[in-house]
Amino acid sequence: MTRVNKAIELIRQHSKFILTTHALPDGDGLGAEMALYHFLMGAGKQCRVLNSHGTAPKFQCVDPLRKIEVFDSSRGIGEAEVIFVLDTSEWKMLGPLEKPIRASKAQVVFLDHHIPSDQHGAHFVIDQTCSSTGELVFRLLKLMKSPIDTSMAIPLYVALMTDTGSFRYRRTSPGSHLMAAELLEKGVRPDEVYESVYACDSVAKTRLLGHLLEAIQISADGRIAWLSCPKTLRSKYGATVEDTESFVNQLTLMENVEIGILFREEDSGEIKLSFRGNRGVKVIDIAKRLGGGGHLYAAGAKLQGSLSEVIGRVVKVVEKELKRVD
Repeated sequence: MTRVNKAIELIRQHSKFILTTHALPDGDGLGAEMALYHFLMGAGKQCRVLNSHGTAPKFQCVDPLRKIEVFDSSRGIGEAEVIFVLDTSEWKMLGPLEKPIRASKAQVVFLDHHIPSDQHGAHFVIDQTCSSTGELVFRLLKLMKSPIDTSMAIPLYVALMTDTGSFRYRRTSPGSHLMAAELLEKGVRPDEVYESVYACDSVAKTRLLGHLLEAIQISADGRIAWLSCPKTLRSKYGATVEDTESFVNQLTLMENVEIGILFREEDSGEIKLSFRGNRGVKVIDIAKRLGGGGHLYAAGAKLQGSLSEVIGRVVKVVEKELKRVD
C-alpha cells in the first residue's frame, strides 16, 4: 500500500494532473476531487476534473463554476503526468473511464478509505481511519500546509456530510467533527449545504418513493428488507435513475433490518442491486459473490434476468450469508 507521502511527492514533482472518481459520482467523490482540484490550481498546477457521468443537480454546490468535464470517448482523456482516482479503490468502478486510464502513460493513484481487492497497476493511498475520502483529502492538504478557502471547504463538507450519513455512521470520529468545525470556520453554511443536497427532491421522485414503499418486502425473520423498481414505474412517474439512488437507505431506518436491498430495472434490462448493511452487518462480500463490489456497508452489482427471478435468487443468497455470520 502506498503511503500518503507518495501522493505528496507526485504533487510536488509534477505539473499536469487529471482527477476523477467512480461512475455515477456521489457527494464524497465529487467533494474530494473538487477540493483537490482547487488546491492544485492554487499551487500553479494544470488540472482537469474528468468524470464518466455528469454531476447530479443536488451536488452542483461543489462545482458552481462548472469545472467538471464529462468523458467523451471520441476525444479520449488527454495527456497527464498523474491521474488521481478518488473515492474508489476498484478499477471496474470507473466505468467507461477504466480502459483509457489503464492505457494512459500517467502514474495512477487511487485515494480512498477502503481496502482494494486488486492492488496491481497503480498506487493506492488508503486510510481506513477516515470517515470519507473527503477527510483523507483534508488530511493530505493539512500535511501540505495548504490554507483551506471556501472553494475547498464547501466540497469537503459535502463529502464529509454525505459519506457519514450526516454524522451518524460508524466511521464518524472525533476527527470528523473537528474537521467539520474547521470547515464551518472557513465559511461553510450548513443550512445552505443541507438545502442544496437534501431539500431538492422532485415531486416525481417523492411520488415514486411513496409507491415503492407501499410494496416494501420483508423477510420472515425481519432482518432483510427490499424494494423493487421496474423501469415502467420510473417512466410512469417521470423519475430518473439518479432519483432512485437513495431509496435503499429508507430500508435500514426500520427496526431489526440488517440488510436493505433495492432492485432496479435498468433501461438496458439488467437488474441493478444496491445493498446497505446495518447494525454492523457487512454487504461487500455478498456484492462480490454476485460479481459486483463497493464498500463494506454499501455495495452493489448488476445481474441478468427478470426482476422476480433476480429477487428470488438474491434474497436466498443474503439469507444464507446472514446465517453464516450468526
